[in-house]
Amino acid sequence: MKIVTRSLAATLFISLAAAAFAMGSAPSDEDIFKGTSQVMKPTQTITSLVKITKTNQNVYPKASKTGDVIFQSISPNKDQAKDDQGNPINPGSFNLYITNGYSFRTVTSDKSNNENPSFVNESKVIFNSDRLGGEKIWICDASGKGGVIQLTSSSLTDLMPDVSADGKKVVYNTFAKPYLQPLSVIDYGARWKVFSLWGEMPSIWMVDIDGRNLTQFYEGIKPTWSPDGKRIAFYKQTGKNYQIWLMDADGANQTQITNGEYNCIEPSWTPDGRLVFGSNQAGNYDIWSIKTDGTELTQLTAQDCYDGAPSCSPDGKYIYFHSFLGGSWNIWRMELAQPFINSQPVVTTVTAGNVVTSETVAKPLKPGKLVP
Repeated sequence: MKIVTRSLAATLFISLAAAAFAMGSAPSDEDIFKGTSQVMKPTQTITSLVKITKTNQNVYPKASKTGDVIFQSISPNKDQAKDDQGNPINPGSFNLYITNGYSFRTVTSDKSNNENPSFVNESKVIFNSDRLGGEKIWICDASGKGGVIQLTSSSLTDLMPDVSADGKKVVYNTFAKPYLQPLSVIDYGARWKVFSLWGEMPSIWMVDIDGRNLTQFYEGIKPTWSPDGKRIAFYKQTGKNYQIWLMDADGANQTQITNGEYNCIEPSWTPDGRLVFGSNQAGNYDIWSIKTDGTELTQLTAQDCYDGAPSCSPDGKYIYFHSFLGGSWNIWRMELAQPFINSQPVVTTVTAGNVVTSETVAKPLKPGKLVP
């Protein structure tokens, strides 16, 4: 496999990103992150599809136990915009934001790239950042106030952290080679491509939330805890494609869940113990669900664009994901006809022929109430 050098990749990324950002006029402050809604025609699987961010490069959502959603965004604006609390937004680098579907607040606002966020609990968030040069795992207050705590400090590249439900254990990726940004803006939602360019996969590590008991497991990408803390889902290259795998919390009993001549990536858990993930098995990337025994494979979205990085709400009613629908990366929320909790969803495949979108007004949640 041909290896792309860091300098060439960085040059391509900068030039392509600059060209993409240069297109169109800058949005007004009040438009940023407010968004509009687009409703999908009701089906047996999804009753609605709502766009909850707008105009920026908004990717990698993660829902909290309270229903708030954290995500990363990079602003193309030359002039600083502000969030709903009047905090400035730094353009030109990824920062973290929390939204309730109506308003948003800034969690980080600096010149570092702060990415792949997840919740430690209702008041703390965890993410990877290059604030000291190399990518490491950090923890900060969800309010955006106070300092940041560095969790990992190896000489390697640490990415994509996820915290167990009891808040005691962190799983994440460590990559032996320097981490590259994707080669274009439209690859923000497909970071797994970067690992293909290097010809090497990351490995999975675990550490206590206080930095103790560091443990290395196996090759794998984007590890994520099950709701009961007993298993970890991840994906890795399996033959020519990427597939979803499971292992016990101690690394035992590795089991392949998906298979086929297509990619299954970025798994996340539902409250009832299923997996939702992105896959191109129907052509372009859409959101799918599956039981951990490999049965009841269900297609949830069927757009002519990239849908990925799903995260289920704690009540099982909604799945948040990023999508390139409309020509820009934004966070979307699908409402499930049958929630993924204490229920058996109808197994059905959504087809493009029965999907209709129309413009409407999003029903707001409680304005301004983001973090209790």
